[in-house]
Amino acid sequence: MTTPVFKALKDVFPNAYIATLVRESVAPLLYYNPYLDEIITWEKRWSFRHKLSVVKEIRRRRFDCVINCSHSFERGILTWLSGAKVRVGFNTSEAAFLHNIRVIEKTGRYHAVERNLDLVRGLGVSVNGKDAFRLWITEAEKTWAREWFLKIGIGESEKVIGLNPGASNPLNRWMPEHFASLARMLNQRGYRVLLLGGKEDEEVGRVIYELSEGSVIYATGQFSLRELMAVLSCLDVVVTGDTGPMHIAVALNVPVVALFGPADPLWTGPYCGNNIIIQKEYLPCIRCLKSVCPFGKLCLKLITPKEVLIAIESLLSRRTKTWTG
Repeated sequence: MTTPVFKALKDVFPNAYIATLVRESVAPLLYYNPYLDEIITWEKRWSFRHKLSVVKEIRRRRFDCVINCSHSFERGILTWLSGAKVRVGFNTSEAAFLHNIRVIEKTGRYHAVERNLDLVRGLGVSVNGKDAFRLWITEAEKTWAREWFLKIGIGESEKVIGLNPGASNPLNRWMPEHFASLARMLNQRGYRVLLLGGKEDEEVGRVIYELSEGSVIYATGQFSLRELMAVLSCLDVVVTGDTGPMHIAVALNVPVVALFGPADPLWTGPYCGNNIIIQKEYLPCIRCLKSVCPFGKLCLKLITPKEVLIAIESLLSRRTKTWTG
């Protein structure tokens, strides 16, 4: 959700050299981004010597400005160690005293992308992120995905629905039996159903596969991050909770049915694009943002497979199938 920052900076400073520092595991998301000149990777688990070598490389770049989109103390230290004269960050970050431009972080129901763009606005410029929430894949990657679909028996004219059951926060996960019921209904209507997720989702994926009685194509844990992006780009609709693949699908302009319970979609939901958010607004505990639920995830249990099916078909009625990504 920092990707619009890169375009905003390039629009305002077209001749600037723009680099980003991200976790090594997610760096592939940013490959081929035309607004980035360099991706610098960083992991907390690295040795002190490795980290020191990266800091030295950053200082050699002699950056004029560093924008810290994180709240962590470590990233605040890195911002300061960069040697940049202009250091922008939130007033709420753990190392705010190391920033010399402290942007007041807006509270309440305000999207995380806009929060990040406020850091650019802190430089005194006007920016808009709606046209910049994008990820890029290559033609070769799109071709690989199309060939993979054909290899598993999915034709170019078929409607393919992706189900993404995982989420780092267990409270954001829709019920496996609901996913399985939805898969059976989709299958009965002639749609092909692809079960996605990372290796950490393989257990719940197997449960859904068994409950769906063969209504899904099991692809959980089978893709690298770049391969997942390519596969997502070929789908007609993705059904997902509040999780990374939801944002990837949105950034690839794939329609999304987003299932929300304790999280707030105005904060971390789909930022733009063609999507339908389902959330039980009438519950007094909705958007509690808690890590422990005393009600057994009632907010998600009450989302029925039938209403998700209706949302999927509503999105399908608005979209023409393309295999160009």
